[in-house]
Amino acid sequence: MSNTTAAWDIMDRLAKVFSDAVKQRDVKALSKMHTRNARLLPPAEAIVCGQDAIRTYYQALVDNGVTGMQFTTLDAQFIGEHTIQNLSQIVVTIQLPDGQTQELQTKAVVLWQQEDDAYKIDIDIWNQF
Repeated sequence: MSNTTAAWDIMDRLAKVFSDAVKQRDVKALSKMHTRNARLLPPAEAIVCGQDAIRTYYQALVDNGVTGMQFTTLDAQFIGEHTIQNLSQIVVTIQLPDGQTQELQTKAVVLWQQEDDAYKIDIDIWNQF
């Protein structure tokens, strides 16, 4: 298996784990998918640093109606031995107060770093289309 294929396979597997955790509203699992010192760079918001702050951020997302995230990997490649650079499109599903759903199209660049023998999100930056 080539390095490129391996990176894509890892990203596809982790995208499913992440999506499942969002559906289950499991913010603890979501935060544990990040390195201890991870940084989120959400659009038009302050940088979110560390697993505790990331857990709080994801809790706010699910509390505000985020019920799903569907990832499509556009590119995945190793950068060195222990880092994967990932480019994705993401469809975020939001349950509105009136019961209807809304889908937001986003794109992201994520650096996944090996920590504790697992690939975890170290830097995540995204914006809407």
